[in-house]
Amino acid sequence: MKRRIDGELVFAAALVAFIAAMLIATLQFPPLLRYTPFIAGGLTLVFLGVLIAGTFHPGLLRMTETALQDMWGGGNEGQKFEEAAEAPSPWRSVLRVMGYAVGFLLAVYWFGFFLVTPIFIAIYLTLDAKARPLTALAVAAGLSVVLIFALVNLNVDLWVGRIPEIVPDYIGGAIEPQF
Repeated sequence: MKRRIDGELVFAAALVAFIAAMLIATLQFPPLLRYTPFIAGGLTLVFLGVLIAGTFHPGLLRMTETALQDMWGGGNEGQKFEEAAEAPSPWRSVLRVMGYAVGFLLAVYWFGFFLVTPIFIAIYLTLDAKARPLTALAVAAGLSVVLIFALVNLNVDLWVGRIPEIVPDYIGGAIEPQF
């Protein structure tokens, strides 16, 4: 019997090659501009390495399959990784994820990244991960502080929102970009 080529492995290997090429290309940037690509690219390479290693050692993927539902005790109890991967996604779930994506982008455009990010994290943790509201708010605030602190220190300009300025440089007052 002829062994089939695993498309997931080929795609992951192609992504590794692409990201490695991009990281090599960033060596031409000034030192201050290298931080963000190296952090994002390095973490992506680590996760892709785990995925590729899991192709040859499936136990590694079972060990790293923990989701937020598992951490807080929500979700489907006892459902195996393989069963969840094989089950077709119901349209309601697909539309909900699309709603999150479009809603997040529109909300960031109007209200800014600083205000919208903790709200959407808390909404996701409460509705989908089944976390208690107080826990979701605490986790959302903590993650948002870490994320925003990291992005500001990496000199990434964050969109402050189209609404009138409420908190200077953080919420509102952005000039609308020309599309």
